[in-house]
Parts: sequence; C-alpha cells; structure tokens
Amino acid sequence: MVALTLVQPQYPNTNLGLRVVISPGVTASEGDELEIGADRVVNTPTGKTFTVVQLPKARQAIIDAGGLISYTRTRLIARGEVPR
Repeated sequence: MVALTLVQPQYPNTNLGLRVVISPGVTASEGDELEIGADRVVNTPTGKTFTVVQLPKARQAIIDAGGLISYTRTRLIARGEVPR
C-alpha cells in the first residue's frame, strides 16, 4: 500500500504484515508503474522520485515479522513464554 499519509485507523494494515509506504506528494496516474524502495518511490513512466517517510520502529518490526501474530509469537518464544 502506498499512501500520502497514514492515520491511526489504517494501522491495522500493518498488523497483517502488509508493506506500507508513506510518501507525501507521490503522484501517479492509472496504469503507472511505481518502483518502491526503502527510502524512495519512483514513478517509472514520469521519472519523478518521491521520498518515503519511515514508519515508527515498532510498526516496522511488525511488518518485518510478517504480521502481529508472528511478531508476538517470536517475542514470546524469545522470552521463553510459549512452547516451540
């Protein structure tokens, strides 16, 4: 998901492990292909480049783990609270 901004009700998307990219000012037309990187979004047909706003570390950790369930399970295992 590429968004101009991200507000609290949209955070559940990160709980599912969906990659979320916040890029204020990004512009695209229907059919445009976007290259999405860690620090920028490039509109391939126009060549325009847009910066990416980093998510809070806790939200990024949930996405990197593949979602809230995987994140929580990994943390509990690390603390020895869940049998493997």
